[in-house]
Amino acid sequence: FERRRIQAEVLTLDPVRLNDWENDDDNEQVVLLSEEELDIGLVVRQTETYKDLKGRSIQWATASQQGYSPMNALHTNQDYAVSQSLVGSEAVHFFSVLDGHGEHGHRCSAFAGEHLREQLENVVPQELTQALHESHVATHKKVVNETDIDCTRSGTTAASVIFLSVDKILVSNLGDSSVIVGRKPFNGLSPVAKKIVPEHSLFNAEELERVGRADGIVMSMEERQGLDCAESDRSPPRIWHADPEKSPGVAFTRSIGDTIAHGVGVIAHPEVVEYSLSSKDDFLLLCSDGVTEWMDEKTCIDLVSKCKDPWEASTALVKEARTRWMHNSDYIDDVTAIVIFLGGEEQKILKKKKPISSSSRIRSITKKLKKMRGTT
Repeated sequence: FERRRIQAEVLTLDPVRLNDWENDDDNEQVVLLSEEELDIGLVVRQTETYKDLKGRSIQWATASQQGYSPMNALHTNQDYAVSQSLVGSEAVHFFSVLDGHGEHGHRCSAFAGEHLREQLENVVPQELTQALHESHVATHKKVVNETDIDCTRSGTTAASVIFLSVDKILVSNLGDSSVIVGRKPFNGLSPVAKKIVPEHSLFNAEELERVGRADGIVMSMEERQGLDCAESDRSPPRIWHADPEKSPGVAFTRSIGDTIAHGVGVIAHPEVVEYSLSSKDDFLLLCSDGVTEWMDEKTCIDLVSKCKDPWEASTALVKEARTRWMHNSDYIDDVTAIVIFLGGEEQKILKKKKPISSSSRIRSITKKLKKMRGTT
């Protein structure tokens, strides 16, 4: 969002002829950071384990990469990740990835992540679906009305999962982050992957219609600037206000905070679904859009399937995402992923051998002895 805003400002400036780069010592050249320097902004939490009431377990790890821009080097990471047991036990577990944006996005995402967790902490499992809906709206109202955070043009999205057991989850999404379920490649076939809940953007017809009813203006950055360019060269559509001074310029259609955007159709109501995990499902990913900007869900699942554990997988996924940002863009977005390995060794269904009776053992031993003596 910030990069697009700056681009918009730059596009309004008159062109200026620059001197020869090589012969002018006063010109500052943009220097990209090395892998080692970028690693300073990479945080990876160690692998943890969750067990349900039946003793079945999953494992997960979280990795988050601080973003980078030539004008602001390694800026504050505005992503925030939560993994916390609920209802005072390990039986119900809450995961969430929040992607902040705007000047105060880091404060919005941190506040929302902790407040969502607190709102859900003492809710009984049977009421968690409704609580997910209500907690996002309540968090939006609280951050806007009861904190000193300026949410005029700042806010956060949120993608969350609640494990009721290792095979039954609640998934909620608010904005353009993703929850991806997948299976590793098998017998030469491609990995299987899908987003459980769709992203909330202007490419969704229902979201677009709601924004239109609220008098939101939808156009690309280039259209907003009056530039004549082919449709294929335009950036994604964004939401604008009729008053130029109030234009939010956001591409998502649901969020917490963003008071100007909420005046033109953006809402804080998440989409919540109950999902049953199959015994064939291997991975569950919660990703900020920094991960999925340059990688589709199959690419993400294929990458993590090559890793031996969640720590390695989350690190590899985030590093690959940042590399793709470097190759495809003039900056690196904040990149965060929670990688969950489903069906660990304890989960594998093994065919148990029938116990061998004493008489069977005697017959087996007798048969072997006769064979050794050359008798039948």
